[in-house]
Amino acid sequence: MKPSFLVKGGDNQMKKYNDEIMKAVRQRMGLNENDTSSDEEIMKLDKYDVFRQYCLWNGLMGSWYDTLLGVVENIYGVELKEEI
Repeated sequence: MKPSFLVKGGDNQMKKYNDEIMKAVRQRMGLNENDTSSDEEIMKLDKYDVFRQYCLWNGLMGSWYDTLLGVVENIYGVELKEEI
């Protein structure tokens, strides 16, 4: 079972990620970076999955996305919690 993360006290719904993230996730899905046809589907993905797809598209293989989440949590004092 994959973990699901939420930012404690954060807004878990946003209209759209920035262009860099959207382009990477689109391409990871096999779409053209400017093809907005699946943006609604992307925005329904779990934030953990979006972060993972972004990292994988940018060559961070293995479980680097988990490591980076821990680093962000530690450096910025952002509390991520696993949702069951």
